[in-house]
Amino acid sequence: LLENNTLGLIELSDALPENTRYRLELLGITDLAGNPLSESRLVFFTTVPGDVTGDRRVNNTDVGALASLLGTNPINPANRFHVRADVNTDGRIDQLDLDAVLARRGIDARSLTDPLPGDSSAILGEGPLPDSGSQPFGGGTDGALASGDKRDGLTDDSTAGEADADAASTGPSHEYRLFKRSRGLYLDGTRLAILPTAGTSAADVVDVLAAFEVPGVLVEHWPVDGWLVIHLGEPQASLEIERLASSLVTSGAAGFASPVFTTLEGGDVIITPALLVGFRTAVSDTEARHQIQTTGLGTVVAGNFASLEGVYLVNTPATQGLHVLSSANVMAMTPDVTFAEPVMLFTGHSDLALSQVPASDGLGQLDAAGAWAITRGDPGVSVAIIDSGVELTHPQLAVTTGFDLVGDGLHGEPVSDVESRGTALAGYVASANHGMAPDVRILPIRAMADLGASGTWVTTTTRMVAALDLAQQSQARVTLSGDRFGFESAAISLQYARTRALGVAHFAGASRAGDDVALPGRLSSVMAIGAITDQSEVVETSATGWSVMSVAPGRGVVTIDRIGVAGFSAGDDVVAEGTAAAAAYASGVAALMFSVDPTLSAEDVGAMLSLTSHDLGPSGRDRSFGYGMIDAWRAVRDLLTPGDVNHDGRVDFVDLDDLLDHWGETGASLPWDINHDETVDFLDLSILLEFYGSVN
Repeated sequence: LLENNTLGLIELSDALPENTRYRLELLGITDLAGNPLSESRLVFFTTVPGDVTGDRRVNNTDVGALASLLGTNPINPANRFHVRADVNTDGRIDQLDLDAVLARRGIDARSLTDPLPGDSSAILGEGPLPDSGSQPFGGGTDGALASGDKRDGLTDDSTAGEADADAASTGPSHEYRLFKRSRGLYLDGTRLAILPTAGTSAADVVDVLAAFEVPGVLVEHWPVDGWLVIHLGEPQASLEIERLASSLVTSGAAGFASPVFTTLEGGDVIITPALLVGFRTAVSDTEARHQIQTTGLGTVVAGNFASLEGVYLVNTPATQGLHVLSSANVMAMTPDVTFAEPVMLFTGHSDLALSQVPASDGLGQLDAAGAWAITRGDPGVSVAIIDSGVELTHPQLAVTTGFDLVGDGLHGEPVSDVESRGTALAGYVASANHGMAPDVRILPIRAMADLGASGTWVTTTTRMVAALDLAQQSQARVTLSGDRFGFESAAISLQYARTRALGVAHFAGASRAGDDVALPGRLSSVMAIGAITDQSEVVETSATGWSVMSVAPGRGVVTIDRIGVAGFSAGDDVVAEGTAAAAAYASGVAALMFSVDPTLSAEDVGAMLSLTSHDLGPSGRDRSFGYGMIDAWRAVRDLLTPGDVNHDGRVDFVDLDDLLDHWGETGASLPWDINHDETVDFLDLSILLEFYGSVN
């Protein structure tokens, strides 16, 4: 045992057998100085090499998690994900580890029971053992500890796979409420975040922490609201993080401090001093404000925040993030409240990257030329790019004055040289030379700030909620997010749903998050677009799953770059790849559709894109390609000839016969359901007969 009496390492003479559940009891153990442990320890752990996420099985989630860490050299031994991902224990994460995880897919040790189950009060001196099977992500828990303190764990020889020895290594250390459901937060013991007081410098922060003998302190400025993220030289336990946070506040160096958490969505999360609280529609404004006041949550800053009815933005008097989290969790479970969550500062990532393959003709794959014979877009239609800014004066774009919610710029333009993604995405949508809808306008909404050139960015839940509201208020018909959100928020989900119901078609890349589509693409109110190559193969960063609606070109596709030295490259064009590019193309097709028929709803656009996609892979909708590759010409043309159910350019007896053969069928995206009400009936027949004989 180490000198702090809480961290132990057991070295074994040989590897433990794989896929086995163990019970480890430490009774009466003392350290080298003879000091006894304050508590006996009981730990359950399972040896599952390749289980990167710690849920006692090996599946595509682990493949995705390991892929995100490829190239890490050397690993950080204090990072449990690094240790798990280094399957062959050579100190780095590389292709050999990925191959090992791929070979182990399908192993599932969750059904293994705990050895010697039952009442262990005689051993522990306290009641029955916790039911380790009830832990959210498996792996059990320390019978004496419930804090998820990283220092309170044990690890076995890594050749046998990491032993998930405490709650932190097998489950979340904390939780928040997504509506009424629990969602895990995983404490990062190597970081702490603060809102510094006026005049506080990085050196002041280091001086305060010096009293606690924390080695290797580094202070990083995050480009949102003045946040400082403090990197600690070695991992700290949960209680120690709280003690450091309290000291920074009481010293006057910080006005607010929060732990840094990670999420299963792959993001970093920091709790801010504010809350969002949503009430049931039956609760009046007066009653809602009364409940907020009587519970002592704080001061209401705004009601019906960002046009969300019954949602209140509340500033709390708290100085520590865990206090805000606790207040939100209690409020979330009250009967009149639909959700309560801290306003989170969170990170995300875009998979848009420079392509290493020759340029391909993405517009040609989508038959843009056929669509352009009908329309190149209406200047009255705008597409909102919700990202880190679009170059306002780019000669290939028609840009509407936008918004900067981060606060650094004026009208939605990039602020740093690395914020180039938004301009590139706008290029796929509407640039003169490379855009799908070159005559529509771009509405830039800068809701996030990039953290360097890695594609990682940071924003807050309130900024994303406000961005979607601004898009709808500005009459944008389409929004595009080429990003993977690292946090799931009830408020963001509600805003996507509300604005979609008002006619805004939302698109996002179907980027990979384990074995599912990442947020926001997996929301039902967002159309998730996967990426394929010019050979109709799924791009590696593109997810599989039923959330994938359709696919579009996403490798080796050309778009514009920022003019001058800023941007992805020194030139004014760039060859890029990723699901973000595919979603941008789809956004452009939607803009063409709205240009032809402004009365379309977002549901109409989704149905028409699905119906007119070229089927790929197994017949019908599948998990890799969705409904298939988007066809811009068919999607636009069929708006002019409703009833052309077989898409041959004419409405004739073949279409009539086809519709009658499927009379009475129900379901989403049926080719014969012309009015998209999910039933093939006389309403569809009436439309077909109205356009009978039409040729396009």
